[in-house]
Amino acid sequence: MNTAEILMISGSMVPDRVACADPDDSCTYIELQSRVNKLAQALQSIGVGKGANVGIMSVNSTKFIELYYASASLGATFVPLNFRAKPDELQYMLDASDVNVLFVAERHWSIFEEIRGALPKIQHVYTLDFNRDGLQTYDQLRDSGADEMVFAEVDDNDPALVIYTSGTTALPKGVVLTHKTLTAYVINTQNRSEEHTSE
Repeated sequence: MNTAEILMISGSMVPDRVACADPDDSCTYIELQSRVNKLAQALQSIGVGKGANVGIMSVNSTKFIELYYASASLGATFVPLNFRAKPDELQYMLDASDVNVLFVAERHWSIFEEIRGALPKIQHVYTLDFNRDGLQTYDQLRDSGADEMVFAEVDDNDPALVIYTSGTTALPKGVVLTHKTLTAYVINTQNRSEEHTSE
């Protein structure tokens, strides 16, 4: 099961319930699905699909969630990067995870510029919350896509997410989470929640 289908199920059951929120934005499940559709279509138009790795340098936000689901729906792997990591650690993580497309928040832009020359695998860079000459913003990219669902066929053991360890004693290590692992986590969490509610 593609984990992006979890959002589709939630959207059909509780479309008007708030799905996610941050200090600057919030959206319902149906709104989140629309945003994810557009972003997935836009990412697909630049070649993102199975085998691609989409990175983000940012704190958690609604865009963070949108980008995960859009990546998953295309069969791509989402790679969130620790915003507290040092430049050499970020360079290592980006290179080791073969990130092709990267989204960068303003607070991390100076660090990215410091290591950008050593990251030849990155083909596309987008700004998340600020404007930069010569670069397209996240909103511009997302809004260029059509509001149409797309679900790539994935194997249960295909990677959906790579999370890096803190690297306190050595370089960070990538922990791969598959579609099967994440789906099982969601189902188990839901079951525990329902058990707690029924008590």
